[in-house]
Amino acid sequence: MSDPKPGQTVGSPPPGWAEIPDYIDFCRQHRGLSASRLAAISRCLDRFAGFVTEQHLTQWDGLTCEHLDRFLLCMVPPPPPERQARWRYLQRVQFLQSILRGFLRYLFSLGLVDRDWALALRSPRRHWLASTPRALSADQVLSVLRGVDRTRPGGKRDFALLLLAAGLGLRVGELAGLRLECLRWREQMVWVEQSKTANLLRLPLSAPLTQALAEYLRDERGQSPYREVFLHRRPPYRPLRARGISVLIRNRLRQTGVKATAHQLRHSFAGALLETGVAFTTLQELLGHRNFTSTQIYTKIDVRQLRDVADNDAEDY
Repeated sequence: MSDPKPGQTVGSPPPGWAEIPDYIDFCRQHRGLSASRLAAISRCLDRFAGFVTEQHLTQWDGLTCEHLDRFLLCMVPPPPPERQARWRYLQRVQFLQSILRGFLRYLFSLGLVDRDWALALRSPRRHWLASTPRALSADQVLSVLRGVDRTRPGGKRDFALLLLAAGLGLRVGELAGLRLECLRWREQMVWVEQSKTANLLRLPLSAPLTQALAEYLRDERGQSPYREVFLHRRPPYRPLRARGISVLIRNRLRQTGVKATAHQLRHSFAGALLETGVAFTTLQELLGHRNFTSTQIYTKIDVRQLRDVADNDAEDY
């Protein structure tokens, strides 16, 4: 069998690699990882198992450095010269290597490999605080919100999604996981299970957010057996997944001439909070960062406040 080319999708997971589901259970029970992290680990290791099977391995003790290098090259092809693309490349390599390290150490602890192959994985150096999160200005966010025609099908849903992302800094995974029981109308609160830390965060529902959600639920969502708040507009009206919400928000941004992503609305939210004097520890909790170093990057943000978006008095849109 010929070697896979860089960037080529590797094979699907074959049967017989029982250590992978065992390792996932180990991570769930002993490491306390969130569901999204466990899903990412499972996808990576399933592809790794498919790759080593294509390389004619039947036991883990046949692993070599060459297998690890080829797998990473297949999963992450070399980046183009643009700085942002290189940054994403480094992030991707480090992410995959962190998953492989954990699994390889697990195999070594079980005696299934004769050496700790995790030591052979050396991540490329990535300097923290080397770049600045790209945030949108208040005018850009307001322009996007005003550009949503709520009289058209899907308008009320998309407006509510945009307002939650910009006004509360929610990740797309958190938006996708939002359930009807999370909306505490009498308390004017929304309960969010953070996708990375699995912590339950209680956030205030401002008047504009309450109105936007109520209009969507009353006029567009309709009756459904699903408990997720945001659904597809077409039958069978299944819940929107994180990737679908990401694409939806990006398209809405581009319709108003803003080339950005859903995560940049989160950066704007963080920058606005810092300008109001919010402590970094509070910001870390609100953003759901497990490590404080992830929050430190926002020390470099210098954007205008988004009080028009996050404040309760937002009648102008």
